[in-house]
Amino acid sequence: MSVNIRCGRPWETRSRVRLGICDLRGRLVRTLVNERKEPGDYFVLWDGRDGAGRPVPSGVYLYRMEGGDGFVSTRRMVVLK
Repeated sequence: MSVNIRCGRPWETRSRVRLGICDLRGRLVRTLVNERKEPGDYFVLWDGRDGAGRPVPSGVYLYRMEGGDGFVSTRRMVVLK
């Protein structure tokens, strides 16, 4: 199983970007991106595993992107196995 997440960049300059997967209780499951990025669109592949490499169970998860100028975006996704 894998999930392809599109990350649009609404800011104009190179910025620190963080993209994380959380469960519905807000606990961080895995950090996918934590680095400086140029403006543009990116695709990030998540293999459905947590930070320790274990497959996550089916359920609803949140992916949260934080970036330049205080930008924050949170979206839901459903993992089915």
